[in-house]
Amino acid sequence: MRDEIFALFRNDEDEETTAVTPEPKFTNAEQTHMIHLRRYLDHLAEKVEEKQHVLNKTREELKKCIDQTKCLSQQRDETFTEMQNAQNAGNV
Repeated sequence: MRDEIFALFRNDEDEETTAVTPEPKFTNAEQTHMIHLRRYLDHLAEKVEEKQHVLNKTREELKKCIDQTKCLSQQRDETFTEMQNAQNAGNV
């Protein structure tokens, strides 16, 4: 994080003409805190991937259900039409 802040104030043109400034050192507590934050971010990213997988799987199942419902509705309509035709023809 410190590197990002220093990069904002650093001018790339001035780098060639000025002496190299030493990189800021992190304390052990800061390093430990960054390690824990990275682990937590990795954990959150993993949870997001799991939830995305579940979401995609649920969407696929929903699409199959919708397709099946459309198919059954079409079959119902065809059967109803056949029944009406048979009734009109006097075959009942």
